[in-house]
Amino acid sequence: MFGSRMKKLRESKKINQKTLANELGISQHRYSNYEREKRQPEYDILLKIAKYFNVTVDYLLGYEIDINKIKISKEKDIVYIPFLKIDKNVLVENQNNNFAIPKKWIVNNISDYFITKSIDNSMIDENIVENSLLLFIKQSELNQKAIGIFKLNNKIIIKRFSKINNSIILESANSSYDPIIITKNDDFTIIGKLLKIIISYEE
Repeated sequence: MFGSRMKKLRESKKINQKTLANELGISQHRYSNYEREKRQPEYDILLKIAKYFNVTVDYLLGYEIDINKIKISKEKDIVYIPFLKIDKNVLVENQNNNFAIPKKWIVNNISDYFITKSIDNSMIDENIVENSLLLFIKQSELNQKAIGIFKLNNKIIIKRFSKINNSIILESANSSYDPIIITKNDDFTIIGKLLKIIISYEE
């Protein structure tokens, strides 16, 4: 969906891939991979593309149709979820930066959900790479081996949750990262549970 929309928008401007890649500040090879859907653009590139063509990110991702610059949303099929940015180790909400997702993904109140972007490759073996867009549901308890988002000593992290003999262990899905054992001296909070990887930016 994304690649075909990119190509259609580019051709409507009557520009080639090299010209558009230069406008976006990326290589032609990288841009070509977007159109061929061999790679998904990082979120900041998505924003640049949307701004350049005067469309929304939702349109690029296939959640809206846009005819003659008149946005027509399938409101009955989508819901808007807040995007929370991990900034200085806190989750910051931008009221003007909601993200459209299929309504069928949501079973509870919309306010129970949020989307954020991973900031490292510690969960790469779960197909979560740096800058992946992730959908979470807010909850304070997790099942064994669930992937969650946590606040640990004023740092926001995404890990796999385990509990062994009343000890909480946060595991990465990357052998380069050591497990984290939570102690009684840690300031630890479970923020939510991962529901879906919306976009993974791994090539």
